[in-house]
Amino acid sequence: MNADTLELARVGDPISLTRALVSTPSVNPQLEEGGSGEQETAALVAEWLDSWGLDTRITEISPNRFNVVGKLEGEGPTLLLNGHLDTVGVSGMTIPPFDAKIEGGRIWGRGSCDMKAGLLQSLPRPSV
Repeated sequence: MNADTLELARVGDPISLTRALVSTPSVNPQLEEGGSGEQETAALVAEWLDSWGLDTRITEISPNRFNVVGKLEGEGPTLLLNGHLDTVGVSGMTIPPFDAKIEGGRIWGRGSCDMKAGLLQSLPRPSV
């Protein structure tokens, strides 16, 4: 991911944030030997939540497997948004898995449908 795209993601551009998430490898090491795990993706999500003023915590739940929790105190009922950071492996893919290329109005790459675009939907961001 180039620095311009990551900077656009940091200021709230949803396409750039999705591309930043997709281009950050988070292959589940329990599903594919040598999988990268979620540490880098967890750090990106935590940085995003921090920038919105949430109380953010990253926890390593097993070797190279991470959870991110962001908490925002309020007066009303509690709302829990849940997703996952990991992806399945990349062996056998016919496209570069982490290029996050836009083609035909779609973002292509590992995790673009499951679950990084969905994860974006649960993150705070400016109205578009």
